[in-house]
Amino acid sequence: MAQAMSLVISTGFACALIPAHVGDLIVGTAVSSVHPGSGWTVGDDRVFGAEPGRWTEVSPLHQLTAPPLPMLLVCSSRRGDSCAAARRFAAKAVSLGGRATVLPLDLGHGEINSELGHQVGYTASVDEFFRSLNLP
Repeated sequence: MAQAMSLVISTGFACALIPAHVGDLIVGTAVSSVHPGSGWTVGDDRVFGAEPGRWTEVSPLHQLTAPPLPMLLVCSSRRGDSCAAARRFAAKAVSLGGRATVLPLDLGHGEINSELGHQVGYTASVDEFFRSLNLP
């Protein structure tokens, strides 16, 4: 799901769908870059197709070609390439003139989803991001 939302965001499609769309909170960023050599294996062809050369077509990193809206990318420091992928995506967004912040957390993927609203520091960081967008 995170990969699909990152792809929608990187292509600007979300702005067309949601008129008041002012920024993005992206949770779980390991799939922000899908291409041969990115850590995905042949077994992932059931999701991304049998021809790894076409994986860049579904890679949010490779589809990001214009400045995105501000984004906060939340990643698990426990998951292999999750935060490195988030940093690559953020760096590209910034290089295009966007604003992107990476929030690494020492939580598992499921905990990142379940602890938002419960863990004080994590929730405060997300609240601060939304306030920076002039949202309540």
